[in-house]
Formats: sequence, structure tokens, C-alpha cells
Amino acid sequence: MLGAYAQAPACVPAWLACCRSEDLRSIVEGLRRGRPLLTQAGRRSVSLDDLARDVLRHAWVDEDGPDSTRARFARFWSRLAGEFLDEKARAEYDSIKHGLRVNPGGFYLAIGREESPGVAAPGEAMRSMGGSPYGSTFFEIERIGAGKRSPHIRARSVSVNWSATGLCGRLALISLSITNIVGALRCAMGEDATTTEFVRPDRAQAFDEVWASVGVTSSSMDTHVAIAPAQDRSRADLLTELEGRSPEA
Repeated sequence: MLGAYAQAPACVPAWLACCRSEDLRSIVEGLRRGRPLLTQAGRRSVSLDDLARDVLRHAWVDEDGPDSTRARFARFWSRLAGEFLDEKARAEYDSIKHGLRVNPGGFYLAIGREESPGVAAPGEAMRSMGGSPYGSTFFEIERIGAGKRSPHIRARSVSVNWSATGLCGRLALISLSITNIVGALRCAMGEDATTTEFVRPDRAQAFDEVWASVGVTSSSMDTHVAIAPAQDRSRADLLTELEGRSPEA
């Protein structure tokens, strides 16, 4: 919605329908960093702070500074953008979306020193690193050769923890954000700003409470795999080798 507001405010449904996933990631990264973005007014730098000021320019006009509602929404959008761009979050989302390739449930992590090698430390000597009953475990594909297009890959098991309360709170703030963006679009189309709805949480602390930590948020304990330079093969080399193989009789 913010990308549509920045690039095509007069044709939001078409923007939403045509925006591809890879385009969206680039746009979100650009908005997060304030990079130049192609808009109907030409290419210009647009940040989430800029969008917050523009979207909420008709609401809470007496507020200013880092504690203003505009600044709080901007920080919330920036943290959401960081979560959206996180590679583990993306791998988890893809695993859930494409065939529910996850094991549900979070994990707890505790660390303790072994007094004798191979003998687990007693419970009272363990130090908790936190955890959650909510989360998922899935496989993340990791390239182990040189470069982003290396044909050498492996599947690494990754576990992540969720805060159910935090997720619910973020959904509520996302809903408020959408209401405000729609309100700003209506004002841009000529509606009276004094009768247009703009909303925010009852308590300003809600913007931060939805990010409360559960402690350890992710874990991946796996063997180390590497490709020696002499074993590093190109994609073309591998294809040539496979095409040259003959099925066994």
C-alpha cells in the first residue's frame, strides 16, 4: 500500500495487481533506505519518514518530533520492512505458502557448562536464553559455492520463534496503517480531510510493545559444508556431465 501510494496513488488496485514479488522487495528496500524511486512525479527519493508525514499530514498536526504519531508509524513501518526483507523470514514464508513445508512449534534454548566432558550440566546450572511455544522449523536453501548463482547448494534446518502476542499486535497496527493510507488517498482524490478517518492505538507504547522479544529468535545447528576450489564446478560443467551419463541397463 505504501509503495502504491508513493508510485501510483491514482491507480492503487492496478499497482497492487501488477507488482511482482521481486519488485516489491526492491521497492521496500528503497523506501526503507530513502533511495530514488520512480514515481508519477519522476524519479525522487522517498523514505518511510516522508510517507508517514504525507499520509498523516491531515491528522495530529500539533505533534512533532520523535514521539509524534507520524514518527511512531514510520518506525513501525521500517521495522516491518526489515522483517519482510529478512532472508530467514522469507524462507519460512515460502515454506508455509508452498505446501506447508514446516514443522509447527517453537523451541527453548539453555546453555550450561559441562563439568565433565560428555556429561550434561545439571538443570540448575543451565542458563536460559529464552524461547517460545510458537514458531516453526523448515529447510533453508544455502549456496555453498562461489557467487550467488553457484550450482552447489545444501538444505539447512532452521528453527524460528514467534511471539503470538506480538504478531497479533502487529496485525492490529497494520490494519490501522491501511486505514490511514486509504484515508490519505481519499483526501488526495478530493474528499474533505476533516471528515476522513485517521486512526492510531489508544496507547503510544503499543508501537513498541508489539516487538517484545521472546529471547532467542532463531537457531540452526548443523554440520559445516564447504566446496574445495578444485571441486567447484560451474553450472555448464554439471549440465554437460549429466547429459553425458547413460542410464544403466
